[in-house]
Amino acid sequence: MRFSILFKCLSLFCLIQSLIYAQTIQVAYSDLIPNEFDQYLLDIPISSDLKIRTTQTGTLPMIEEFIAGRLDICLLAMPEGGELPILDDPGITLLPFAYQSAVVIVNVDNPIVELTFNQLASIYEASSSGLEIKTWRDLGIASFSTSSIKTYASKDAQSVTSDLFRFTLLNSNPFKGTVQISTAEKVERLVAQDKVAIGIVPNLPQRENLKVVFLAKDRESIAYGPNRDNLYFNDYSIRLPFYIVFRENETKRLLPVLDFLLNDTVAQYLEAVDFFSVPKMIRDKFAIDLQLFVQENEN
Repeated sequence: MRFSILFKCLSLFCLIQSLIYAQTIQVAYSDLIPNEFDQYLLDIPISSDLKIRTTQTGTLPMIEEFIAGRLDICLLAMPEGGELPILDDPGITLLPFAYQSAVVIVNVDNPIVELTFNQLASIYEASSSGLEIKTWRDLGIASFSTSSIKTYASKDAQSVTSDLFRFTLLNSNPFKGTVQISTAEKVERLVAQDKVAIGIVPNLPQRENLKVVFLAKDRESIAYGPNRDNLYFNDYSIRLPFYIVFRENETKRLLPVLDFLLNDTVAQYLEAVDFFSVPKMIRDKFAIDLQLFVQENEN
């Protein structure tokens, strides 16, 4: 008799837990996204019988929780060349969400327009071999200053700008000892005050007397600047992609949250905190595709 009562209580508990889970959307987002993003997620307009619970963590713990079935949606960073086979299951959907990048800036009076990866490596890398670039005249700008190039790079709490730059262009080798590391705001100010300086910052500069240097992989390649389109299509290849990850068979239940993550409000927020959003045309296409998928699988 006692066993029967215990069994019924256990069954009831499991039923209640499953109902709670069914009515709760568990969302995890990268610890590289500011924690204030939590409030955006909690304010998503959803039906009264649904709740959103959020957590902020790193990519690997997030994937473990997702695979274990304890998360519904992940907003995670996935470094280039570091694709995670565990997410290759055809039942798991990955949608591009945003990008962090490294933007190369110089003073507006500097005549340089573009640089190759090798040229940048020579300017910044401690162990660079081959090219020897110490002044802008070494790049063929004969009428410019003979002063040594002053190099700066930004490093902030939730930005991987300098590490991303080193990973992509310097094979993760260290910077020269002369490279000064500071906040993005200070790097912009220092470069704006010095026409022979160069800096690495996470986003397009805010000061008018700065300009962005376009980058080419080599002398034969086209140079590209950092913008939404060039990052999405990987023409500007200094990028750390972030993805929305969820299970395809949960699309209908998760649709209100997915739609919100793809809308302009979130894109504007991301750009305000030094991310590059996915182009609007692409985000709109994703949103339409999700709606069509739900309609086609109603039964």
